[in-house]
Amino acid sequence: MIAKDIFIILVLGIAYFIAARFGLAFDAVSGFATMVWPPTGISLAVMLLFGYRVWPGIALGAYAANVSVGASLFVAGGIAFGNTMEAIAGVYLLRRFTNFDTTLQHLQSVLGLIFYGALLSTLISATIGVASLWLGGVVAASALVDTWTAWWIGDMLGNLIIAPFLLVWWFPWRFYMPKNFIGWLEAVGIVAVLALFNFLMFGPLHLTQLRPFIYILFVPLLWAAIRFGQRIMT
Repeated sequence: MIAKDIFIILVLGIAYFIAARFGLAFDAVSGFATMVWPPTGISLAVMLLFGYRVWPGIALGAYAANVSVGASLFVAGGIAFGNTMEAIAGVYLLRRFTNFDTTLQHLQSVLGLIFYGALLSTLISATIGVASLWLGGVVAASALVDTWTAWWIGDMLGNLIIAPFLLVWWFPWRFYMPKNFIGWLEAVGIVAVLALFNFLMFGPLHLTQLRPFIYILFVPLLWAAIRFGQRIMT
């Protein structure tokens, strides 16, 4: 068990480092806050699946990533602490206040992930991380609000986009196959509607007048999720 835990921690640390360097390469605010932060979703998903004991992987990955882009040891340590506590708090809140199901098959689990995982726990990393940047002289007082906002939104989107994807695809699953002509017609129809609408709106024609109707896409998407499963959506 110890060898397995060490392996998971090392893999998590490496995955966090790679995802962090990838995220920081895209116009980071103040050099450290991005509008989408994939490592947050990776951390939350892995800790939900394997427990609190994998926290060193988050700390090591975050610390190494921030040092590698020029952060001082103090600043990198503060950011790593915030990122680690964020994941721990997210898992604790989900387990304490919801009957969380890692397969996300129940509405309570989905709403809990949105509220406790994305909205609340991410406040920790944003606050501690930006405070570390300010105390380390990296961010001026005038840039604190913009940096904190970008950090929080980035972590929030990381938990909303990456964590569900990893959780849903972790467990064994058999793809739904239509059993008759009507089923195949239904599947082809969903794909055709989505493809046509995206072509008209985002393709060469670029019919911007259709933008008020973009939410219509939720109808075939919801139908696809109900009929073909969550993985089609992720």
